[in-house]
Amino acid sequence: MSYRTAKGTLSLVDGQGQSMPNLAAMGPGDYRVRVHIRGREAAENSIDATAHLLIMVFPGKERKPVIYRDYPRGETNKD
Repeated sequence: MSYRTAKGTLSLVDGQGQSMPNLAAMGPGDYRVRVHIRGREAAENSIDATAHLLIMVFPGKERKPVIYRDYPRGETNKD
């Protein structure tokens, strides 16, 4: 997805309320944000399971969001 910051900040907060460092490393401007998630279904079905996120932020102009791979509920990656 695309994100524009005039102040040069992009902040996220984790599940415990802890703020991550500023992800807009190049200051004000346009960014692209890519998110990968692993273990989503397991985390939805069990209180003991954890989903893992990989969030990548890099400078880039606005573009239409793209979903490269999305698994419907009940299906898992067979690769």
